[in-house]
Amino acid sequence: MKKILIAVLVLAAVAAAAWFGVVRKPEQARVAQAVQEDRPDFEAQGVLLRQLDAQGKLQYEIEAERVIQLANGDVQASRLSFHHQPPPGSRRKPQRWNLTAENGDFPAEGGIVQLSGNVRAEGREDGDRTPLVITTESLQYDINGEVVTVTAEVDITDGGNNFKGRGARVNIATGIVTVESGHGKISL
Repeated sequence: MKKILIAVLVLAAVAAAAWFGVVRKPEQARVAQAVQEDRPDFEAQGVLLRQLDAQGKLQYEIEAERVIQLANGDVQASRLSFHHQPPPGSRRKPQRWNLTAENGDFPAEGGIVQLSGNVRAEGREDGDRTPLVITTESLQYDINGEVVTVTAEVDITDGGNNFKGRGARVNIATGIVTVESGHGKISL
């Protein structure tokens, strides 16, 4: 998974570098004179990255205005949409989760994604007409554990049910939502 993501990111970087080399103006040459360790391994704008599993099924994709890969392999994205398809082994059968944010940090080794700035996470179980919607300023999404964790102010809506408060944990695999504190409205 990591190798495929890195290969896709490297290809995007090569394409961006080629384009940059063709249309760059001489006064922009100062960027190339920056100290090497201060620059990311690559940077690309207007990017769509897709990560497939060993069987070729889409695991997740990132569509972002700007993506950089740091020397340690971590990826940072800005103004992004992140889509994740939980694995077939999940006890519940949700459709893919769609998350949007101003910023995202994706560790090279996978695992926990950090999203911040106007975060919106939306997921819907197959056959369910209403999505579970989470809005907050920051959250962590554990891809492998299928858990969304929010420590900031949060607004969770599921059909006619709404919760506003601070802190929440959503287990995507089981459908269990745990809240720290706040108030809500439940429709029966």
